[in-house]
Amino acid sequence: MVDILKRVFLPNSPNERSFLERHLSDFAKKNSNKLILDVGAGECQYAYLFNKKNKYESCDLEDSFHIGIDYDIVSSVYEIPRKDSSYDIVLMLQVLEHIEEPVRALKEINRILKEEGVLFLSVPQAAGDHFEPYHYFNYTQYGLDSVLKRAGFEIMSMDRLEGMFVYVGNRIQKLGSVIYYQYFKKNCFCKMFCLLFMSICFWTGFVLSKLNFLDKQKHYCVGIIAVCRKEKC
Repeated sequence: MVDILKRVFLPNSPNERSFLERHLSDFAKKNSNKLILDVGAGECQYAYLFNKKNKYESCDLEDSFHIGIDYDIVSSVYEIPRKDSSYDIVLMLQVLEHIEEPVRALKEINRILKEEGVLFLSVPQAAGDHFEPYHYFNYTQYGLDSVLKRAGFEIMSMDRLEGMFVYVGNRIQKLGSVIYYQYFKKNCFCKMFCLLFMSICFWTGFVLSKLNFLDKQKHYCVGIIAVCRKEKC
């Protein structure tokens, strides 16, 4: 019910997923006839962006958080059963924060990429605990820069989602959803309060996000996207 209400009546401020989809769509349009591996593919929700002009493959754990999905490769990110220099592009979308040994995992990605192959990587920032207990890090751009370079990648671009007003607006909207999911089922009074509170949170967050032009420093962001190239040997 909450998802229907949000889609019909409540405006969303930018979030890490809308940011990711926009950038990934632009990236897909610029790349065709490529062999692509989506590592930690989850629900494979972005496969549709690549299927028409590329060969898309998915990889995830056997005991992934998402059941009933037929992955092309079932393996750990630390030991992907593919030869060196197999792929043109590797996607790691909202995955790195769940990996306990990020440099080791990124070195394995580097191994399976062709020379000057590309890694498209995204992470949320301050997304709250999720997929517990396998949520290990919230990366800044400096943390990403460190682990990527240690794994042998050249960073071609690193994009951050907006600034403080978008960040706070997004958090306020998430607060509305948190209260709704925790208390909506209790009684009629709670139902009315939750719906009103969620509506206030969503409209407040939306309005705040529109004021983001006032933040010139942009030290806060909701997510980060890095596009990297495998360094030449």
